[in-house]
Amino acid sequence: MRLNRLVISCFIEMVLVSVVFADEPARVDVTMMGKGNESCGFVFKGCPFPYAVSLWEGPSGGKIYRGLTLRHALNLCNAWYMSGFMEVALNGKNVLSVPNIHEKYPLLFEHYEVLETGKRALVQYIWERDEATVRLRFLVRPESRALMVETTIEPKTTITDFHVNALCFPGAYTTKGDGERRMKTATREEKSVGSYEVDPTKENWMLFCDEKLDMAYPINRRVGFSNNGCAGLYVFPDNMEKVNVRLEGYPIYICMTASNGATRLRYAFDELAFSNAAAFKIMQEEAPRVQKILQEETFQPAILAGFNVDDERKKLDEFKRQGISRDRVKILNQALNAVQGKLADLKWNSDKPITAEQSALDAIDFYRRQYLTASRLVDKKMRVFEMRGPAFIKYRLANTLKRAGKGFELNGGYFFLSSQGRGVTDLPSTIDDLYKYDVVVMLDIDTRGLATQSLQMLRQYVEVGGGLIVFGGYFSYSASNIRETPLAGILPFGIDENPFGLRQSPETATLAVTYKKAFLNHAPWINNLVSPWYHDLKVKKDGQVVISNGGVPWMAIKQAGKGRVIASAGNLLGKAGKDKVVFYKWNEWPDFFWAMIQWSSGKCDLSVWERCMKYLRR
Repeated sequence: MRLNRLVISCFIEMVLVSVVFADEPARVDVTMMGKGNESCGFVFKGCPFPYAVSLWEGPSGGKIYRGLTLRHALNLCNAWYMSGFMEVALNGKNVLSVPNIHEKYPLLFEHYEVLETGKRALVQYIWERDEATVRLRFLVRPESRALMVETTIEPKTTITDFHVNALCFPGAYTTKGDGERRMKTATREEKSVGSYEVDPTKENWMLFCDEKLDMAYPINRRVGFSNNGCAGLYVFPDNMEKVNVRLEGYPIYICMTASNGATRLRYAFDELAFSNAAAFKIMQEEAPRVQKILQEETFQPAILAGFNVDDERKKLDEFKRQGISRDRVKILNQALNAVQGKLADLKWNSDKPITAEQSALDAIDFYRRQYLTASRLVDKKMRVFEMRGPAFIKYRLANTLKRAGKGFELNGGYFFLSSQGRGVTDLPSTIDDLYKYDVVVMLDIDTRGLATQSLQMLRQYVEVGGGLIVFGGYFSYSASNIRETPLAGILPFGIDENPFGLRQSPETATLAVTYKKAFLNHAPWINNLVSPWYHDLKVKKDGQVVISNGGVPWMAIKQAGKGRVIASAGNLLGKAGKDKVVFYKWNEWPDFFWAMIQWSSGKCDLSVWERCMKYLRR
């Protein structure tokens, strides 16, 4: 019986191993997660191994620490330590896991962003420290299961030693520190307890496992439990002087030392939820592929190498012929000139590679926002991204699509709340993904599920001309932390700290139009609409109330930069009284929603509303 279980177990394992390398996808995407002082990271999707990398800050022993977490996106394997799997050390000092580091360095990071998705995924963290600017870039390619890393430093003082440390617990945590830890390479095997030196020019990959907790034995298979299987490390010998591995009964410590004067190290991690033998085979087969990538990759965003100023100027000339305003063309030209200057600085400024490259990326990012907005305005189709809260279907945005006809496109993601946190699926993580939409609609979304950078990008999208429509619900407004996010500055409502901001409307209260301009000049309306419950919100000085609820602000609009924002205090609670209709159940609600979308998109001049309606529906 035991032999049968082992045979079945090995068969299942070999099937899993074959799946890893079969039908590899051609596209890799990234979802951003976390915000503020919470975990800030990335989930890679579409690669053979779905990694999640995050930066966390939390208490331990009465002190505050920070660390990097590496895990399987579904928590199926966590051999690398979840609360600080790697650390960068300069002149003997860690740049992350220093006790109470938040007191000296309040920011978790200076830059935290997705640089590229598609044929590969590239993300980065940047920290400013007294000794140097430190940059970590994580790269995933669809043809390899490894997570590639490049650590670069830009010294501000003399750097006498530069290390990258890593920590893993292969097999599992051991209760008494009595694990039988192993390091296996192509040429040797070492066991705990002991300290071993590796020459990266001769041994460029290492498998860390545990003989006692080998997943070949069914009793050790803890599917869905953290810390299963083995940990893999690939090292690229250029600029790396040596690797020291310390095997103990509990953790395994790895120290990668840079050569004297080196400012860059490259290496790769793997999580292997397989038996020791299967994991060893995978590492053998994967090593040549990983080394080739580490050698050939630039770890530089493709936009830097592929940006052609002359081609962009031709595109701007085409915009002029398509009727884009002179003001917008002027901004585009100024932004393009700035990019040209920054790219020239990057070419000649070798002393500050991180600073010069980031300045060029920031300039390109600003230009791209302006360019994509201009492209959207000359496009005939109306595109909307819908963030779908728990009861989004009641808002009937899909019905709006049917009323609008072929000139309307609706995409979206779903709000989720789980043991892994909260978020919105398929949320655009790059400006190219976000800026193709004319309007973003948030239907009862808790902003605690959106990364700070996603919220900042959404604000920038509105300020350069995008549209935003926000409706309330159980998770929104005061119930979320939206008042502390970049979105707070562009909303027409001010949000207080009261978590119980919902109010019940008086039975006599009905919704009434108080500002017959903007989209309300042409939107349908009846006088017996009600909102049984509403959010108690105050209108800002630069906001304009357009609909009231028994004298209380219910919907307001605001011009935020060049973009338009509509926010409603309504939510989906309650029932209508006799001879009254709850607003979202109104037959003409989809047409009303369509009017909101068209106005907030900025594509429609109010003086030619009817012509615009005809234009967009054809």
